[in-house]
Amino acid sequence: MPNDERLGWLILHIEVPLLEYARRIPSFSDRDAVLALEYAKGRVEKNRSRLLLAQEESRVKNEAGEAVLLSLEQCRFQKKIILLQDVERYTTEEKLKCLETVILRIKHLSRAGLAARTYLQDLALRLDRLKELSAQKKIITRS
Repeated sequence: MPNDERLGWLILHIEVPLLEYARRIPSFSDRDAVLALEYAKGRVEKNRSRLLLAQEESRVKNEAGEAVLLSLEQCRFQKKIILLQDVERYTTEEKLKCLETVILRIKHLSRAGLAARTYLQDLALRLDRLKELSAQKKIITRS
């Protein structure tokens, strides 16, 4: 999937809200990131079925998970910037696939323990490098 530019863009829109949340809340750990993504994944799966239960309305929401959901809903992919084309929406299956990919990435990087911030620190480094490359090569990134 890393070679799929479309899904890579969606993954970026999943990861950025996690990093923004982690920067605001120092106690936010890799475990919290996984919980946020699992929350978002559950909400995406439930929206597919459109079945609403009374219990779900009163359930406590995951703030970081809600931020990821908002980013997923706003994310669109545009193939060419020079020749303006229609923007593509992502399917539920693509959203679920990308959420699962990020969850697996967190678990892989956090082998020592999810209570740490191993993944979140790696994410911060990757996004800092991306911003640096963006400035040099005029790559447009989400701010």
